[in-house]
Parts: sequence; C-alpha cells; structure tokens
Amino acid sequence: MSATVTTAATDDLTPTALPADRTFFWALVALAAATAALAAGLSVRNGSSERAAMAAVSTEQLAVRAGAGRDAQALQQLRYRAQGGAAPAQQALGSVLASTEGADRAEAVHWLEAAQRQGDAQASYLLGRLHLQSAALHAEAYAARDFERAAAAGHAGAALQRGLMARRAQDPVAAARWLAQAAQAHDPQALFLLANATREGNGVPRDEARALALYREAAALEYPPAHQALAMAYERGELGLARDSDQAREALAEVAHSLKHPPVER
Repeated sequence: MSATVTTAATDDLTPTALPADRTFFWALVALAAATAALAAGLSVRNGSSERAAMAAVSTEQLAVRAGAGRDAQALQQLRYRAQGGAAPAQQALGSVLASTEGADRAEAVHWLEAAQRQGDAQASYLLGRLHLQSAALHAEAYAARDFERAAAAGHAGAALQRGLMARRAQDPVAAARWLAQAAQAHDPQALFLLANATREGNGVPRDEARALALYREAAALEYPPAHQALAMAYERGELGLARDSDQAREALAEVAHSLKHPPVER
C-alpha cells in the first residue's frame, strides 16, 4: 500500500509573491544608489567650487586668512602656491608659520629661505628677525647678514634694524649710516634716531639745523618721541628755536594724537 505524502502550502514561497517583493527591493537599491551618486557629485562640485574660489584670492588675502583668521583652506592654498615656486607665497607662508603659535619654525625658515633665494626682501627681513629671537650660536651674525641683504634691496625696516644692531654694538658711525638709509625711506623711528645722532654729533657731524628738520619730518609721520623733542626744544629755546610756550604746548598736544595713530611697523 503506497503512502500518500501531503505537502503543506506556504504563502511566502509561492511563485506569485516573489516577483513583486523583488521589484520593490531593487527599486529601493536603485534609489539609494542614485542618492549616493548625487551626494557625491554635489560634494565634488562643491569642493571644486571652493578650490576655484581660493585660487582667485590674492596671496596677501590668503596670508591674512591663514594667519589672523586661522583659515585651514587658505593655508593649504598658500602651501600649494609656495610648492609651485611662487616667491610671494613662499614668503607669506613662512611669515604665517613664523607668527603662529605652535607652528613648525623649521618649516617657516624653509619657506622664507626659499623666497630669499628668489630675491624677496621681506623674506630676508623676516629671517633676520627670527635670528634675533634665536639663542643659537652666531644668530646675530646671521641676522646682520639677512638685514643687510634686505636693506640692499631697499627694505627700510631692515636698514633700521641693522642700525639698531650697530648702536648696540657701540658702532655709532655704522649706526648712523644704516639709520640714514632707513630715514631716506621715511621710516619715522630712523628719522628720530638719526636726529638725535645729528644733534649730538654721534657718528655724524653735529648739525642742529639738520637735526631739527629730521625731528619735524618724524613728527609729521606721527612719531610721538619726535613731538616730545620738539616740545622740549621750544620750551628751552634749543635747536636754534626761540623759546615759545605756545608752540611747546601745541607739540605736546600732538603727542596724544600720535599715540592714538601710531605709525605702522615695517
């Protein structure tokens, strides 16, 4: 006698149920893939747009954003330009790194030296400042070399710093020579210091009329010590001036004004 086997029906395995479920499943997969592709495309386009926007920004603006603004994208763009050999970008990147707390000083020096090799005077000046801040052996000699290189290219701030170094080294003749170079570029501190030297005959021939002219030029550039020197000269009747209390008070009033509008450091 043969046995009859009865098979129980299962609704979830029926051929009519599977095609509809599969169609819905694959539709979801396709939708997810399309969404991901769209998001990726938007991301790439946004990234490309941001890079294009950064590429249009000037090196000076990038330096401001990367420095004071701590803008990572601006810093990255500066690096890209510096690596491409652009001296202004190398100088700007070195300057930003040198002035940023926690940044790699060695990298700052690397980029400043790269710009210096291309004749960038500001890079030489900044290297000189870094050497002055260093306790390394022969740091002052390196600073003097860099300042002289920048001064030879017409950098007034470098000539001033070289003059200050000569003053500290008790070399009034060299100090006056460097200060005169910076004064020719209308550096107010150099004008004032050269006026003092000319007034006293320290490193240059004594000449009160010339000293007075230098004080007045420095005062016109809003340098407070120059106004003070003029006020004292009027009060005491010095530098060939007649005593004049009104002029002295006017010069002192200019001191307060100058302190509110200090000259920009070079």
